[in-house]
Amino acid sequence: MNLLKQAAKVFADSLFNPGRPSVYVSKGDDVYVLYPGARRGKVDLSGVNLSGVDLHGIDLRGANLEGARIVDVDLSHADLTGVNLMHARIVDVDLSHADLTGVNLRSALVSGSKFEGAKLDDVVTREATLDSKAKEYFLPGMFSPRPNPA
Repeated sequence: MNLLKQAAKVFADSLFNPGRPSVYVSKGDDVYVLYPGARRGKVDLSGVNLSGVDLHGIDLRGANLEGARIVDVDLSHADLTGVNLMHARIVDVDLSHADLTGVNLRSALVSGSKFEGAKLDDVVTREATLDSKAKEYFLPGMFSPRPNPA
């Protein structure tokens, strides 16, 4: 996508989503506009730095976030079904009530994040580094979650 098309896309997304704080992520020749409630689906955001942003309710089903740095981000109520977070750094992220079905957290670092009410079916945590807070939601040595603690 050339620069003019990218600028038009960014402008259009801003125009049609007034009042919503947007995050512009550049990946190769593409620019992605992310904002609360956006529907982005299967995008390649591997290696991106998402820090201090509000993306609650975003739809990133099937996205590739391998190696991403996700720090102090609100992903509550997000649909992250099938997202690849392999080798990602996930710190102080609000994932409450998010759908993480089939998420790949292999070799990821998860620290200080909230999982209250999150759907955690078939999450791969093999070789992941989970702090004690995250481990409350996953059985030690297993690769499937346990029910949310009461």
